[in-house]
Amino acid sequence: MKSRAAPTSLIAVAVLWLNPDAALAQRPQLESVGFDKGDPDAPLVVVEFADFGCSACTQFALETFPALDSQLISTGRVRWKFIPFNLGAFKRSKEATVAAICAAEQNGFWQFHDLLFARRGEWQPSRKPQQAFQEIALAVGLDTLAFHQCYRDEDAEDRAKNLRKLAREWGVRGTPTFFVGEQKLEGAPPTDEFIALLIEQQESGRPQL
Repeated sequence: MKSRAAPTSLIAVAVLWLNPDAALAQRPQLESVGFDKGDPDAPLVVVEFADFGCSACTQFALETFPALDSQLISTGRVRWKFIPFNLGAFKRSKEATVAAICAAEQNGFWQFHDLLFARRGEWQPSRKPQQAFQEIALAVGLDTLAFHQCYRDEDAEDRAKNLRKLAREWGVRGTPTFFVGEQKLEGAPPTDEFIALLIEQQESGRPQL
Protein backbone atom coordinates (compact mmCIF):
# COMPACT_ATOMS: atom_id res chain seq x y z
CA MET A 1 0.00 0.00 0.00
CA LYS A 2 1.38 3.39 -0.98
CA SER A 3 0.43 6.65 0.67
CA ARG A 4 -0.27 9.93 -1.06
CA ALA A 5 -0.15 13.35 0.51
CA ALA A 6 -3.54 14.44 1.80
CA PRO A 7 -5.12 17.56 0.30
CA THR A 8 -5.10 20.69 2.43
CA SER A 9 -8.53 21.32 3.94
CA LEU A 10 -10.33 22.43 7.08
CA ILE A 11 -11.03 18.78 7.83
CA ALA A 12 -8.07 16.42 8.00
CA VAL A 13 -8.23 13.94 5.14
CA ALA A 14 -6.09 10.86 4.62
CA VAL A 15 -5.89 9.52 1.05
CA LEU A 16 -4.48 6.02 0.57
CA TRP A 17 -4.01 4.06 -2.64
CA LEU A 18 -5.55 0.61 -2.53
CA ASN A 19 -4.37 -2.51 -4.29
CA PRO A 20 -6.66 -2.63 -7.38
CA ASP A 21 -6.92 -6.41 -7.39
CA ALA A 22 -7.83 -6.47 -3.70
CA ALA A 23 -10.36 -3.70 -4.23
CA LEU A 24 -12.05 -5.52 -7.10
CA ALA A 25 -12.14 -8.73 -5.08
CA GLN A 26 -14.17 -6.93 -2.41
CA ARG A 27 -16.91 -5.71 -4.76
CA PRO A 28 -19.28 -8.72 -4.44
CA GLN A 29 -19.21 -8.23 -0.68
CA LEU A 30 -20.61 -4.73 -1.06
CA GLU A 31 -23.25 -5.34 -3.69
CA SER A 32 -25.78 -6.73 -1.21
CA VAL A 33 -25.19 -4.27 1.63
CA GLY A 34 -25.62 -0.59 2.22
CA PHE A 35 -28.05 1.81 0.57
CA ASP A 36 -27.52 3.03 -2.96
CA LYS A 37 -28.41 6.28 -4.68
CA GLY A 38 -27.92 7.06 -8.35
CA ASP A 39 -27.71 5.15 -11.61
CA PRO A 40 -26.70 1.49 -11.03
CA ASP A 41 -24.66 1.74 -14.25
CA ALA A 42 -22.85 4.96 -13.34
CA PRO A 43 -19.15 4.89 -14.29
CA LEU A 44 -17.99 5.63 -10.74
CA VAL A 45 -19.04 4.03 -7.44
CA VAL A 46 -18.35 5.81 -4.15
CA VAL A 47 -18.73 3.94 -0.86
CA GLU A 48 -19.29 5.97 2.30
CA PHE A 49 -19.00 4.49 5.78
CA ALA A 50 -20.63 6.86 8.25
CA ASP A 51 -22.07 7.08 11.75
CA PHE A 52 -25.31 8.99 12.24
CA GLY A 53 -24.03 10.24 15.59
CA CYS A 54 -20.86 11.74 14.11
CA SER A 55 -20.64 15.54 13.82
CA ALA A 56 -18.28 15.40 10.81
CA CYS A 57 -20.70 13.00 9.08
CA THR A 58 -23.53 15.42 9.84
CA GLN A 59 -21.61 18.33 8.34
CA PHE A 60 -20.84 16.32 5.23
CA ALA A 61 -24.44 15.12 4.85
CA LEU A 62 -25.95 18.58 5.23
CA GLU A 63 -23.37 20.72 3.43
CA THR A 64 -21.38 18.66 0.93
CA PHE A 65 -23.56 15.73 -0.08
CA PRO A 66 -26.40 17.85 -1.58
CA ALA A 67 -23.91 19.39 -4.03
CA LEU A 68 -22.47 15.99 -4.93
CA ASP A 69 -25.98 14.68 -5.40
CA SER A 70 -27.15 17.46 -7.72
CA GLN A 71 -23.97 17.60 -9.80
CA LEU A 72 -22.84 13.99 -10.00
CA ILE A 73 -25.30 11.47 -8.54
CA SER A 74 -28.58 12.72 -9.96
CA THR A 75 -26.92 13.27 -13.33
CA GLY A 76 -25.87 9.62 -13.62
CA ARG A 77 -22.13 10.14 -13.22
CA VAL A 78 -21.75 8.59 -9.75
CA ARG A 79 -23.49 5.82 -7.82
CA TRP A 80 -23.29 6.41 -4.08
CA LYS A 81 -23.36 3.56 -1.58
CA PHE A 82 -23.97 4.61 2.02
CA ILE A 83 -23.09 2.15 4.77
CA PRO A 84 -24.24 3.29 8.23
CA PHE A 85 -22.69 1.71 11.27
CA ASN A 86 -22.06 2.28 14.94
CA LEU A 87 -18.44 3.33 15.37
CA GLY A 88 -18.81 3.03 19.14
CA ALA A 89 -17.83 6.62 19.88
CA PHE A 90 -21.17 8.42 19.63
CA LYS A 91 -24.28 8.31 21.77
CA ARG A 92 -27.38 6.65 20.29
CA SER A 93 -25.72 5.86 16.96
CA LYS A 94 -26.53 2.15 17.26
CA GLU A 95 -30.22 2.96 17.66
CA ALA A 96 -30.06 5.41 14.74
CA THR A 97 -28.56 2.74 12.49
CA VAL A 98 -31.36 0.34 13.38
CA ALA A 99 -33.93 3.06 12.71
CA ALA A 100 -32.43 3.79 9.28
CA ILE A 101 -32.50 0.09 8.40
CA CYS A 102 -36.19 0.04 9.30
CA ALA A 103 -36.85 3.09 7.13
CA ALA A 104 -35.19 1.28 4.25
CA GLU A 105 -37.68 -1.57 4.68
CA GLN A 106 -40.30 0.90 3.43
CA ASN A 107 -38.07 2.42 0.72
CA GLY A 108 -37.63 5.55 2.80
CA PHE A 109 -33.95 5.32 3.61
CA TRP A 110 -32.66 8.48 1.95
CA GLN A 111 -35.41 10.76 3.25
CA PHE A 112 -34.86 9.28 6.71
CA HIS A 113 -31.09 9.68 6.31
CA ASP A 114 -31.50 13.40 5.63
CA LEU A 115 -33.73 14.03 8.64
CA LEU A 116 -31.66 11.87 10.96
CA PHE A 117 -28.70 14.12 10.33
CA ALA A 118 -30.76 17.32 10.35
CA ARG A 119 -32.36 16.40 13.69
CA ARG A 120 -29.34 14.85 15.38
CA GLY A 121 -29.62 17.42 18.15
CA GLU A 122 -33.04 16.00 19.05
CA TRP A 123 -32.52 12.23 19.15
CA GLN A 124 -28.89 11.97 20.22
CA PRO A 125 -29.29 13.42 23.75
CA SER A 126 -32.68 11.77 24.27
CA ARG A 127 -33.20 9.04 26.84
CA LYS A 128 -35.91 7.65 24.58
CA PRO A 129 -34.65 8.15 21.03
CA GLN A 130 -37.31 5.85 19.56
CA GLN A 131 -39.90 8.61 19.97
CA ALA A 132 -37.74 10.98 17.92
CA PHE A 133 -37.24 8.27 15.29
CA GLN A 134 -41.01 7.70 15.16
CA GLU A 135 -41.51 11.41 14.51
CA ILE A 136 -38.99 11.31 11.69
CA ALA A 137 -40.69 8.22 10.26
CA LEU A 138 -44.01 10.07 10.33
CA ALA A 139 -42.44 13.14 8.71
CA VAL A 140 -41.18 11.13 5.74
CA GLY A 141 -44.48 9.30 5.29
CA LEU A 142 -43.64 5.86 6.65
CA ASP A 143 -46.09 3.43 8.21
CA THR A 144 -45.19 4.16 11.82
CA LEU A 145 -46.66 0.90 13.17
CA ALA A 146 -44.55 -1.18 10.77
CA PHE A 147 -41.57 1.01 11.59
CA HIS A 148 -42.07 0.44 15.31
CA GLN A 149 -42.34 -3.32 14.85
CA CYS A 150 -39.16 -3.38 12.75
CA TYR A 151 -37.30 -1.26 15.28
CA ARG A 152 -38.14 -3.75 18.02
CA ASP A 153 -37.20 -6.74 15.87
CA GLU A 154 -33.89 -8.49 16.49
CA ASP A 155 -33.35 -8.87 12.73
CA ALA A 156 -32.80 -5.13 12.26
CA GLU A 157 -30.34 -5.09 15.16
CA ASP A 158 -28.49 -8.07 13.70
CA ARG A 159 -28.18 -6.27 10.37
CA ALA A 160 -26.75 -3.26 12.18
CA LYS A 161 -24.18 -5.49 13.87
CA ASN A 162 -23.20 -6.96 10.50
CA LEU A 163 -22.61 -3.48 9.08
CA ARG A 164 -20.33 -2.68 12.00
CA LYS A 165 -18.44 -5.92 11.35
CA LEU A 166 -18.10 -5.00 7.67
CA ALA A 167 -16.65 -1.61 8.58
CA ARG A 168 -14.00 -3.31 10.71
CA GLU A 169 -13.18 -5.72 7.88
CA TRP A 170 -12.64 -2.76 5.56
CA GLY A 171 -10.33 -1.11 8.05
CA VAL A 172 -12.62 1.82 8.79
CA ARG A 173 -11.21 3.57 11.86
CA GLY A 174 -13.09 6.84 11.79
CA THR A 175 -16.07 8.52 10.18
CA PRO A 176 -16.78 9.48 7.57
CA THR A 177 -14.56 7.20 5.47
CA PHE A 178 -14.91 6.98 1.69
CA PHE A 179 -13.72 4.52 -0.91
CA VAL A 180 -13.38 6.23 -4.29
CA GLY A 181 -12.02 4.02 -7.03
CA GLU A 182 -8.61 2.92 -5.79
CA GLN A 183 -8.50 5.48 -2.99
CA LYS A 184 -9.53 5.44 0.65
CA LEU A 185 -10.34 8.83 2.16
CA GLU A 186 -10.54 9.26 5.92
CA GLY A 187 -12.47 12.43 6.59
CA ALA A 188 -14.29 14.62 4.11
CA PRO A 189 -12.59 17.18 1.83
CA PRO A 190 -14.27 20.51 1.10
CA THR A 191 -17.03 20.28 -1.47
CA ASP A 192 -15.07 21.64 -4.45
CA GLU A 193 -12.11 19.33 -3.76
CA PHE A 194 -14.37 16.31 -3.46
CA ILE A 195 -16.19 17.07 -6.71
CA ALA A 196 -12.87 17.55 -8.50
CA LEU A 197 -11.58 14.24 -7.12
CA LEU A 198 -14.67 12.35 -8.25
CA ILE A 199 -14.52 13.83 -11.74
CA GLU A 200 -10.83 12.93 -11.96
CA GLN A 201 -11.54 9.36 -10.87
CA GLN A 202 -14.44 9.04 -13.30
CA GLU A 203 -12.35 10.21 -16.22
CA SER A 204 -9.29 8.15 -15.28
CA GLY A 205 -10.81 4.77 -16.06
CA ARG A 206 -9.18 3.25 -12.95
CA PRO A 207 -10.66 0.05 -11.47
CA GLN A 208 -13.74 0.48 -9.31
CA LEU A 209 -14.71 -1.20 -6.06
